[in-house]
Amino acid sequence: APDESWIPARLREFLDGAADKSLREVQLVIRPHPSNRDIYNKILKEGIWIIPSDPRLPDRPEDSQLFYDTVYYSLAAIDGVNTSAIIDTVIMGKPGIVVITAEYEKTQGQTEYFRNLLSEEMLERASLDFSFLEAVRKLLAGKDDKKAARERFVENYIRPLGRNVSAGEAVLAIGEKLIREKMENAL
Repeated sequence: APDESWIPARLREFLDGAADKSLREVQLVIRPHPSNRDIYNKILKEGIWIIPSDPRLPDRPEDSQLFYDTVYYSLAAIDGVNTSAIIDTVIMGKPGIVVITAEYEKTQGQTEYFRNLLSEEMLERASLDFSFLEAVRKLLAGKDDKKAARERFVENYIRPLGRNVSAGEAVLAIGEKLIREKMENAL
């Protein structure tokens, strides 16, 4: 999306206008791609943060740690267009709220990838209306009824060989299995 900055700006408006003080105190942290960071400068205000604050590519170990810490100490990932943010947070065990918008219907409802993520029923769904406040209120209250679905997603699609198996070990195991099968079929 060329400029999706209006989504967090609108979400901030809903939070700021909430009767519930705990909702007004929620902070939004935006983690943009470094090449698309500047579009968010126009919406920066109290309650909206950009992390990391500098525009360079996050390619140092401390950048990875900042990403992890930002997600670990957050309530949930909120996403409207880019599903990679949701997958990253699901892997870390965090809830996600996907904001459905008519403006991004092609990248949401018409892409198989996005539809598949939604079909897993592991994300809270909201629109750019008060349903967003309800989703945040629910998570603030500790009601996370999508946790088991997120764990199943990680188990089935991210770590099918178990959480203690690294991606490299998984690729090696699959490669060895394919080679064995090829050799057995050749005999």
